[in-house]
Amino acid sequence: MLLLSALGFRYFSFANEGTKLSVEFGSHNTNTVDIGVGDLFQVQISIRNISGIMRNFAFDNLWDSSQIQYVSTEINPLPDWSIAFDDSKVNAGILNDIGGSGSVTNEDHIWLVLNMRCIGPGVSEIHFNETSWFEENSGMTLSFNEETNGTVNQRLSPVGGVISPSLFIISLEKIIIIFGIAFILSLIYIIKLRLNGHFVKAINCNH
Repeated sequence: MLLLSALGFRYFSFANEGTKLSVEFGSHNTNTVDIGVGDLFQVQISIRNISGIMRNFAFDNLWDSSQIQYVSTEINPLPDWSIAFDDSKVNAGILNDIGGSGSVTNEDHIWLVLNMRCIGPGVSEIHFNETSWFEENSGMTLSFNEETNGTVNQRLSPVGGVISPSLFIISLEKIIIIFGIAFILSLIYIIKLRLNGHFVKAINCNH
């Protein structure tokens, strides 16, 4: 990766226990999302559980461009950090040379948010390639101990005019509730009329 050299990385193959690079959807530990075709969704890229102190990082993001369309990237650097990436190949499903560098940190953080659109039904994966990070104490470029990919379940959205089973059940429940309320109110009204009738008869008898 070209950005590795620019950031001053040294190349080592060294597994580090704990440090985790993840695709997340909406919240920590949520790595699967259900999306309708045509819908927009967000992909969060986080680094968590850093073992040591991180000075910089680098990786690529890949996805199936026949099912997922790239829209844009929002960077979320820490203070005194900078983030760069190469989006020249996003139409082929690759966000290249994603890299960040700055003052050292060991905090959990979401570094980027990818805005994407589902364009086809099926199941696809958003995953990583060429991943590494620089650990300040050891002065070494390490591999991530864990890389959690994201799974996108893409379903066809309901066609206009067709009610899905869940919507039908909800509508049926509402109808039953309305009829139930109407029946109870009618029953109360009838009972009230009868009670009023008996009351009037009682008054007439007394007279």
